[in-house]
Amino acid sequence: MNIKDNLTTLSRSDYFILATLYSAKAFNGLTGMTQDEIRNNGVVLKRTAMYKHIKLLVKHNYMSECGKNGHEKVYCITKQGRLFFEEDVE
Repeated sequence: MNIKDNLTTLSRSDYFILATLYSAKAFNGLTGMTQDEIRNNGVVLKRTAMYKHIKLLVKHNYMSECGKNGHEKVYCITKQGRLFFEEDVE
């Protein structure tokens, strides 16, 4: 997503973050991933840039905060985010 709030198109970085969560089957708090785990799976963004992308994806309900792992937030992909990869989401 672009940094502006009124745009709803996904950027490559947004799509890659969602694809990483989807490929890891991070659908709930048990299988969710922290920001560092997402970065270790190949998302090449600086920590602050990734945080901005995650914040916008959470705001637009493509992913959500599912819990905490120590001090870090755990994120999972929502049903709306999974629609980019599946036709039927239960």
